[in-house]
Amino acid sequence: MLPLITVVIPVYNREKLLFRCVESVLAQDYTHYEIIIVDDGSSDNSYAVAQDYASRYENIQAITQKNSGVSVARNRGIELSNGEYIIFVDSDDTIDAKMLSTYVHELEIADYDLVVCGFKNIDIEEKKCFYEVPFCNINSIEIFWKSFYSLLKNHILRSPCNKLYKTKIIKENCLVFNPSFQIAEDALFNTEYYKYLKNVSVLTTPLYKVLVHDDTGRLSQKYHTNFINAQSLLYPEYVKLLKLNNSYYGKNKKYLAYEYSNTLWYGMEREYKTNKNLIMPGNIPEEMWELLRLHGKLNLPYRLFYTYLKRKDEKSMTRLIKLPVSLRKIANIPFRLLCKTAYR
Repeated sequence: MLPLITVVIPVYNREKLLFRCVESVLAQDYTHYEIIIVDDGSSDNSYAVAQDYASRYENIQAITQKNSGVSVARNRGIELSNGEYIIFVDSDDTIDAKMLSTYVHELEIADYDLVVCGFKNIDIEEKKCFYEVPFCNINSIEIFWKSFYSLLKNHILRSPCNKLYKTKIIKENCLVFNPSFQIAEDALFNTEYYKYLKNVSVLTTPLYKVLVHDDTGRLSQKYHTNFINAQSLLYPEYVKLLKLNNSYYGKNKKYLAYEYSNTLWYGMEREYKTNKNLIMPGNIPEEMWELLRLHGKLNLPYRLFYTYLKRKDEKSMTRLIKLPVSLRKIANIPFRLLCKTAYR
């Protein structure tokens, strides 16, 4: 019997875009699926749109809840899911008509714990686009971990939307999206899920379509005050995962050093520009200091960044993060060139 796939669509104030999302799922050439639309207390007609679809299609369920955030909405979708597998689709995005059938084809090859695809970023007319895809197809768990840095660099690992999960792994291990965070909650969910991977398939095909638009309500375009705290939880988890899978060395380690240093700098810079408030991260684990020190060896600005953090020198740090962003980008050029070649 063909596996049932649950498609969870969390929605908040997307009455004008929700139909695009749902229609892209209904257009699938694989038909053994259910759709669960979770309205997160929208103030527009999003729930009415969802109810209309539910009234016309037996495999669509629409529910609403008090506004609690995307994590709670996704968790509710997981609770209600009946499928052996589950995918998440944001309400302003769409999926390729062959997404589900492509995933199922991979499952026919092997009993994968996770199937991953690439992204196609589009405008509303699907004209302007750019791709975020893995450097090659991967069907080996060993190559997956050795290529971790490359997948992270190409933005493949963080989002839940380009992935087919085993519902059994999620429910048996009580995995949930953390509602305490409005940023990185999806990446933190994935780090927990990755702990249970025994096999994986990564596809270069861009099957998930991200709508790039100017809506200021779009989560990915916001800066959140708990950004630094979320990243301070996330990167140690990356280190633990790589150590657990004997892959914490070489380009994996060097790229984590680069990205963690840049993420902290960016967060402190944005916080200062937004609220005129300098936040010095506290309780940095020793392995994170090692990464900051490693990246600091490669260029002067990050050496100063590491030094001022270590000394908790707020005055000097304020001067440093007020420097032009272009300086930080120029300083990173040698490291980006160093990490350019992917594992083959």
